[in-house]
Amino acid sequence: MRWGSRAAAMLLAAGLIMPLAGCVPQGKAVGDTTETADAVAHDGVDRHDLYVGVIGSSKPDNAELNRQLVDAMNQGDLNPVFMASNGDAGGQQKAMADLLARDVKVIVIMADKASGWDEALTEARQAGIPVVLANSAISPDDRTLYAARFNLLVKSRPIGREPVGHTYYIADALADIVDDAPHEKIMNVRLVPQW
Repeated sequence: MRWGSRAAAMLLAAGLIMPLAGCVPQGKAVGDTTETADAVAHDGVDRHDLYVGVIGSSKPDNAELNRQLVDAMNQGDLNPVFMASNGDAGGQQKAMADLLARDVKVIVIMADKASGWDEALTEARQAGIPVVLANSAISPDDRTLYAARFNLLVKSRPIGREPVGHTYYIADALADIVDDAPHEKIMNVRLVPQW
C-alpha cells in the first residue's frame, strides 16, 4: 500500500508542477516564440481588453514622448497603465514590480539607466509577461528577457528620416507581441492615430 500512496503523491505533484513549466518558453522571449504565421487564424486578445504597463522615462526632456506614447495607446483602443518613476533607475524598477502585480498583458519600458534591470526583466519573463524596450537605454545580453525593441517614431519627426524596415502602429505591434504572432525583434513603431 505504501508504494501506491507514494506513486499517487508523485503523480499529483507532477501534475501540479507541469502547468508552471509552460509559462516560460525555452530559448525564446515571452511574446516572441512564433516564427511563422499559423495556417489557421486565431482570435487573440481584444484590444479594449489589453492592459499595457508603461514605465515612462523620468527625464524632463522625455515628458512629451511619454504623453505621445500613452495617447497613441489610447487611440489604438488599448488600456495603458502608466507608471512614473522618481527620476532614478530604482524608481523605474519598483514600477516594474508594481506592474507585475497587476493584470497587464505586456510591459513597455523607456528605461533611463541601462544597468540593474536583469532581475526585473527575469521576473517578468517568469511571470509570462512579454517586455518591450521602447527607446530604452537597456541592452541585455540575454535576448530572451524582452520580446521586442521599439524605435518610436513621433509626430514631429522630419520627413526623409524614416528608419529602414517595416513600420507598425503601436496597437498592432503590441497586439502581435501579446498574441505571440511573428514579428521582428526590432520594430519601427508610429505614435500617431491609425484610423
